Amino acid sequence: MALFRSRRATLQRDLTRSMRLLLPAAPDTERMLAAARLFSPAARHVDGNRIAVDVDQRVILGPAVEIDPGLRHAAQLPADITAAYFVHITPAVPLPARPGDALTDRYQAKKREAVTTLRAQAACLINGLATRFAGIAYPVPPEADQPLHAGVYTAREPDAEELAALVSRHVPGLAPVENEWSGRGVITLRADGAAFEVEYWPPPVAQVPLTDRAARGADPFTVVTDVIKPSGRGLHAIIVRAAEPARGAGPELARALGQAALGLAAETEGVCMDLFGFRVLHPEDLIIRRG
Repeated sequence: MALFRSRRATLQRDLTRSMRLLLPAAPDTERMLAAARLFSPAARHVDGNRIAVDVDQRVILGPAVEIDPGLRHAAQLPADITAAYFVHITPAVPLPARPGDALTDRYQAKKREAVTTLRAQAACLINGLATRFAGIAYPVPPEADQPLHAGVYTAREPDAEELAALVSRHVPGLAPVENEWSGRGVITLRADGAAFEVEYWPPPVAQVPLTDRAARGADPFTVVTDVIKPSGRGLHAIIVRAAEPARGAGPELARALGQAALGLAAETEGVCMDLFGFRVLHPEDLIIRRG
């Protein structure tokens, strides 16, 4: 009995302190793997129901853990939560040339940096999964406090007239405006009172968010290039953005933004990506549960 209580106490602690994904119901393992592959095409099953997100197995999503009413109450979870998933991180830091080097500040800083990078990747993973399975995840990454947006990455290069016609079919009423990025080929379409604004980013501007995400351990280039082949100049991006922060946006706004972005992706033969680095397949994929 003491051992049982100890395991239960550990689980209760993990439900409030560990990196975790909390869902109303546990999807079958194939659905969970398919969703993880929208973030990292390299994701695969390891050791039964665990999912390794990357080839080196540095980030692993554990199997579903059942949450009974007693645990749910003790951990103060929402009433519909019945399953939890925990993340296991193993930083891949090369062994030092000499044993004593492991004690140096430089080596320890490298280990901390590796863990920070993987935690940022894992936070985006579980929050993206939460949106797809109507759950919640902790911690919430900084991306969730950005304005709600979706990026359409495409090999096509529209000119200003083509872009205006394309956008008007999905986000009507916008007009070009000048801003500090206009000199770098960015086209911004905006209107007072409009729910969204739209920007076109040419190469290499379109590479910036993908490169930034890749530097933090994610694999957005593979997500995109698995579907489309970039032109010789690189990828082009069309960004649909709302004013509200992502985790404060209502379901109707998020769904409407998703519909617009997916419509733009269909017309440009592009790939729609959310702010966590997942490929978007349905408008509902952008709805972030508030709690």
